[in-house]
Amino acid sequence: MPASGAVVIRSQLFPFITALILVLAATIAPAQERQDQGLSAASAPQTVGTTPNEVPSDFELIYSYGPTHADWGGGVRVRLSSGGAYVVERQPRPSRPIPDQWTVKAKGSLPKDKLGKVYRALAENRFWELRNNYDNPSIQDGWVQSLRVRAGGRLHWVVMSNTNVPQVAAVISVLRRVMPKAHRLF
Repeated sequence: MPASGAVVIRSQLFPFITALILVLAATIAPAQERQDQGLSAASAPQTVGTTPNEVPSDFELIYSYGPTHADWGGGVRVRLSSGGAYVVERQPRPSRPIPDQWTVKAKGSLPKDKLGKVYRALAENRFWELRNNYDNPSIQDGWVQSLRVRAGGRLHWVVMSNTNVPQVAAVISVLRRVMPKAHRLF
């Protein structure tokens, strides 16, 4: 039987470890694609094509948020691709949810002009220069958000635990505004 100090440390680390597993499962790419720091403005993907609404063919955005405890359920994930196709998923909240169990709540396609607004919001808010992790260590439980973007051969993501990053909030605000009202589950 472990000493009582070990039990306290384990119980304090459990929320962090659970949140880390949830975020990593939703956002991690192969190790060679990882970015430990934000990209410089010069190395960030640029708008491609003849109009500012065009996005790179490899564009993919995944936004997710939910409780720091994966076993609480109730998380939401939004996936958006270069063609404008989107999927909104929700993690159920049964008494014992399975962390990787997601239910599709909405599917559709955004027109190119709306997709372009989301892509431009990334550049306007200097998403590519943000750090990978932001957290509020004074809150043990709570919520976690992540925004993962692939574009122009680059991959970058930002994870926020119990805190908000204004630049990411601005991008998510644009994403919410361009989504059909019937599908605004996040």
